[in-house]
Amino acid sequence: MGQIVGMKTITREKVHVQVEMSPLEALWLKGNLEDVYVFSKRTFEEKSRLVQRGKKESSKYLLLPKLYRKGVVSFGDVPCQGFESGGKLFVVYELTCLPDLNE
Repeated sequence: MGQIVGMKTITREKVHVQVEMSPLEALWLKGNLEDVYVFSKRTFEEKSRLVQRGKKESSKYLLLPKLYRKGVVSFGDVPCQGFESGGKLFVVYELTCLPDLNE
């Protein structure tokens, strides 16, 4: 699991972040150095549920927490990526949302 080893404010809109990670984690980027998101599992505050259905509970569904349901318009196939680290599985989905008109 990577860690941030340095941060420097460049402007009000930009911060230069230096990240240290294992070679395997660097390979997960597949050479993509743009559109990179950084998160820490220590900031996970919302809870979700894993629902199991079907014969021998072979189908598993991750429920979208109520906080994130408003404006979601993605249905059917959605892009996702998963990776395992430290005995945990992290799955990230990209859902299309309507713009918030209150912003």
